[in-house]
Amino acid sequence: MEHMHRIQVDPVSILLIDDQTGHILRAIRWNEIFRVHYSKYENEQRSDRCLIFDYEYGEYVEICDNATGFDLLLGRMDEIVPLEDAAWSRKIKECENGKVTTLYEAG
Repeated sequence: MEHMHRIQVDPVSILLIDDQTGHILRAIRWNEIFRVHYSKYENEQRSDRCLIFDYEYGEYVEICDNATGFDLLLGRMDEIVPLEDAAWSRKIKECENGKVTTLYEAG
């Protein structure tokens, strides 16, 4: 399966890059993130996992697991976003099908 986007993670941001052109489609700066959510939807035909990054004034960016590097992004979340505690990985594992769970909210 060919991916349309790939994720690049660095200490300052997440970059969404178009696989075909190499152009940056979106840059999400860590210090601008207000909330981080995780969602999961599974049925017999497919499974979708997504991270949703909210900005303070209502804009959001959704990154789903069909992008190359999604699991790497999940693995680096605790390094980059001040997640509430180590329970974020438990929250991801326990997220019910069709639900959204909040992993981080700026204080």
